[in-house]
Amino acid sequence: MTFKEIRFTGGRFEENSGLLDLSVLPELEVYHNLLSEIAKDVWRQSHSNRTNLPSGFGEEFRLGISEISEGSCRLLLERSSGSVNSKTLMQMKVDDAFDKSAEIIDQTLLAIQNEELFPEGVTYRTLAMFEDWAKKLRHDESIVLIRSDGSEAYFNHSIREILSLRTMQLQIFRDNIYVTGEVRKIELREQTGGSFELKLDTGDNIRGSFTDEQESDITNALHNHYSVRLRIRGEGEFEPSGDLRSIVRIDHYEIIPSEGIAFDSDAPSLTDMFDDLREGIPEDAWDDVPTDLSKNLDHYLYGRPKEYE
Repeated sequence: MTFKEIRFTGGRFEENSGLLDLSVLPELEVYHNLLSEIAKDVWRQSHSNRTNLPSGFGEEFRLGISEISEGSCRLLLERSSGSVNSKTLMQMKVDDAFDKSAEIIDQTLLAIQNEELFPEGVTYRTLAMFEDWAKKLRHDESIVLIRSDGSEAYFNHSIREILSLRTMQLQIFRDNIYVTGEVRKIELREQTGGSFELKLDTGDNIRGSFTDEQESDITNALHNHYSVRLRIRGEGEFEPSGDLRSIVRIDHYEIIPSEGIAFDSDAPSLTDMFDDLREGIPEDAWDDVPTDLSKNLDHYLYGRPKEYE
């Protein structure tokens, strides 16, 4: 099934209709990278109760060129992510995130062309990734994305310059954050909640705010700051340069051990792993699980006699 139709227009592609110049293959790689990064944000936003991405997120999502034809070098990109019959519910949800990601990229290009606001779902981080696009195109060439309704969204050197100007004009902005650090200081407010200082692994100290409900756990993280770290997903305030300046909201947090552990912020938690497994198992599969499994595990594993009441 075709995932996306893309056309390269102008310059070399008009001169040699239907011929894909191998030098522009990196443009397709940039598109794939954009899809992956935006899909991660889409997943996180739609699973606010989850700290981690599913294990191996997007590894099954692959794009390949299924057809090259004339018409200013028309490409059909086909998605390969396993057979429909073998897909788990979790994988189908990941595929949905990539479909939404493709639509966000289209909407972002249209917003630049029409001088409109950027769509919900695109972040400063992913906007910066557009800077890597069109580097292999000449100034009279464009990459065109064909939308499901037949309309076109395109990107070229002129669009990239407009995007750069708009990005430079951004002042302090807010975006999603996923950070881990050591709680170093806490200040309580008279009315509600308080503020804290988090020392990131980079050595930067970032101030943040917390609510009354979060006060006890964050205070505990401060008291045990030599042995634990606070891992946060929420919203941060950024400088125009993209540097994080403060944490304005905590949506989810975990207190994790720090002694002798090289913490991988992308590694799934045990709870997330169990959730992934549970969501991928059909409900009727549980009917085959023995009700006395905990008592007679040796019987089912090794054939030993059953124990009865």
